[in-house]
Amino acid sequence: METGDQFGRRVMLYDGIPVVHSDFVPDDETLGSGTALSSLYALNFGFGDALGGLQNGGIEVVDVGQLETKDAVRTRIRWYCGLALFRDNACARLRGINAS
Repeated sequence: METGDQFGRRVMLYDGIPVVHSDFVPDDETLGSGTALSSLYALNFGFGDALGGLQNGGIEVVDVGQLETKDAVRTRIRWYCGLALFRDNACARLRGINAS
């Protein structure tokens, strides 16, 4: 089943839950004697009873100034952020999936 997101892009659903593909999950994992395997991750996002994002303050932009060696300016962006797992079963991994 498919639906559209807030930007009009198609999103695949499984039992009403969005399925998202990531190019950062490798498809060359090994498990036992198997090769060319991949993993599937299931995440439940939320605050208080799931996986949630944290930040200390907000995004801070600092103008470092003009560079001496180039005709350019340097800007530093600071953002102290992280993740918190509020419930152990809010994240799961199924490994050893045949990627072909």
